[in-house]
Amino acid sequence: MPFKPFLSLCISVISIALFSVASCNKYDTEITGNVTVAQLFEAPYKGWFESNYLNYNVKNGYDINNEDIHIEVYFASWCWMSRKYLPEFIKVAQMYQLKFTVFELDENKQSEEGFEVGKNIEFVPTFVVYRNNLEIGRIVEQSDNFESALELLTQP
Repeated sequence: MPFKPFLSLCISVISIALFSVASCNKYDTEITGNVTVAQLFEAPYKGWFESNYLNYNVKNGYDINNEDIHIEVYFASWCWMSRKYLPEFIKVAQMYQLKFTVFELDENKQSEEGFEVGKNIEFVPTFVVYRNNLEIGRIVEQSDNFESALELLTQP
């Protein structure tokens, strides 16, 4: 391949990559900390949250023991996995009436309030499941779907 066409191709690829990164970050917030479900249906989250939430179909049939269960969710709006799995989790959690709290972290996996301190959050999204205030499991970064993880909550 001649050098000039190759150089032109490289510049084009780099330009597209930079544009893709910029467009991926267009929903980012500079806010970290506790986020409510109502906030997720508003800007700056609405563009990605609402469509993924509405398009996810939850299966019925799990006998969930949600007594004394609480789930902490750590996500980042710049992370494509957070954008995919957070709406799916919220839909499943609402259907099964699970108690949960959602925290947005920055690119360093930190919040201004320090909600994540001592929780060993290395990747986002991270879903930490507690029963009686003791951690019984976590889903880190990805899951085939959250319904497969519900097996953890079917145990007494």
